[in-house]
Amino acid sequence: MKTYPSLRNFLWILLLATLLQSAVEAVTASARYVRFDGYSSTDNGQINIYEIEIYSGGVNVAPTATITTNSGSGTSRLVDGNTTGNRFSTNRNDPGQPSESSPHRIEFDLQSVLSIDSVVVYLDNNYTVSFGLFISDDGITWTGVGIHTS
Repeated sequence: MKTYPSLRNFLWILLLATLLQSAVEAVTASARYVRFDGYSSTDNGQINIYEIEIYSGGVNVAPTATITTNSGSGTSRLVDGNTTGNRFSTNRNDPGQPSESSPHRIEFDLQSVLSIDSVVVYLDNNYTVSFGLFISDDGITWTGVGIHTS
């Protein structure tokens, strides 16, 4: 996936992302950290994600990030380049049913502040998921860049 400067091309990418059950968030900001907060899922609280891509200068930098989560294991599946096969899944009801006050969280530490072009999330399209994307320079103060329901 490539970031395009024109609105027309971005809309085509957004349409393609919708068809592939992914969400594209055009961020155009600087950040060291990118966070995914899963708020709800129709799969009994389990959130299933094939891939999360974070673009800086047109390059996916997510595979080089340190990834932590409060629910689930196998975070390497989030950045293995496979958008339809192996997936990462949060644990059902652990640390409880996800909600806005207690989300299932995935955090990417990019190791340095980078200019972020976009974030692409590839979800399992069998379930409806509500989630938010956030960015931060310090991992303490976060800025929301989008809330989505698939």
